[in-house]
Amino acid sequence: MLPMHPLQGTHKVLCIPLRGSIDYTQECIVKRGLKTAEKLRCKGIILDIHTPGGRLDNTLHILQLLERYKGKKVAYINTEAISAGSYIALICDLIYFHPTGIVGAAAVIDERGQSLDPTLQKKMDSYLLARMRSYMNGSYRYNVQRAMLDLNYTLTMEGKTLKREDELLTLTAQEACHLYGHPPNPLLGNGIVDSTEALATVAFGNDVEAAPFQLTGFESLAKYLMPYVPFLSAIGFLCLFIEFKTPGFGLFGCMGVICTMLPLWVNFLAGLAGTEVFFILLLGVICILLDVLYAGSIFVTCLGLMLILGSLWWSCMDIWPHESIAPKNVFAPIKDFLYAGILFAIGLIFLWKRGLLKKSFKYLQLTQQVHGRLQVRKDLIGQEAVVLSPLIPHGKVCVENQILEAHLLTGSAQPGEYVILIGYQNFSYLAVKK
Repeated sequence: MLPMHPLQGTHKVLCIPLRGSIDYTQECIVKRGLKTAEKLRCKGIILDIHTPGGRLDNTLHILQLLERYKGKKVAYINTEAISAGSYIALICDLIYFHPTGIVGAAAVIDERGQSLDPTLQKKMDSYLLARMRSYMNGSYRYNVQRAMLDLNYTLTMEGKTLKREDELLTLTAQEACHLYGHPPNPLLGNGIVDSTEALATVAFGNDVEAAPFQLTGFESLAKYLMPYVPFLSAIGFLCLFIEFKTPGFGLFGCMGVICTMLPLWVNFLAGLAGTEVFFILLLGVICILLDVLYAGSIFVTCLGLMLILGSLWWSCMDIWPHESIAPKNVFAPIKDFLYAGILFAIGLIFLWKRGLLKKSFKYLQLTQQVHGRLQVRKDLIGQEAVVLSPLIPHGKVCVENQILEAHLLTGSAQPGEYVILIGYQNFSYLAVKK
């Protein structure tokens, strides 16, 4: 269940922070905030915006979420809504500014910060302008948004040129709230206020209170880790490369796996926030671990798999408080699971073709054989064994026509050399050079 806010009631306004780069994490925060506002029956929401922009796909998803929300939407530009932030602000019912707020510079660029191909740029501009026309209300908003987006467009109001060609429009709070026309209407902003508390009173009336939307631990962690994702990925691949070049599996391997997988889970952390799905997922993982570590029954394994798959399926379903569970919501995750299954199958085929799966199966079989012989082959301790694969320090040896896993205590041994087995520890015979 979603956590209940202490200011529950019909005369509250939920203040949702929209801070930092627009990405999947921020999309999840906005989605949970809007659902919470509906659940608490708030009169509306205030988007507290301070962003330099971000990903276009996540921006469009946020626009769809805001369109889906039935309550009143107020944007508070505190203190900048650049690029993607301007799109989000302009589809809200009202726009208010902090005294130092600015908005604009909404041209689309690629992930390297470079301009798009001219043909692609025209297509994107045409699409975005059409999309914004379908959302916008207000007499001047479309012209202002076009001036923020289109370099070739000129914006003139009452004989005053606000934007010339070969530049993008960016407005200050005072410029955005300036009145034009007869009767006078603000260019973009509905007013300037100093805080969200004051804005709640101005936009919603004197009988409301602004309730701050608290981020969960997962959302805060995801926002903190997101800027470091490229760095973590690079460190992970470097550690894995070092691990592949050294014998055995140790510290670099563990660090490589963690640093490589962590960025993949950053976005999902925000998606799991605020629901009990995570606990179901954790319970499923615990069931699997119990079966692996303590040789549980097939029932425990099946239960764990069902809990894990069920929690992942649940987290992919998008059900709002005012909506009932419909078949389209239940079957919506099929596409995501199909993609995941295809990627998993490709990975298995790749590992099988490279022979890694066969080696893993053989290693498990060998480990089980050695472990099973521990009780009956103590007589092998003290005997000579011939080295089959290099002992540096782990490898395989042969004694009495049996292939065993061995660990050389000092130095190294090459195939064909002889060692003496002196003990057994951690599923491996201990050996010293003859």
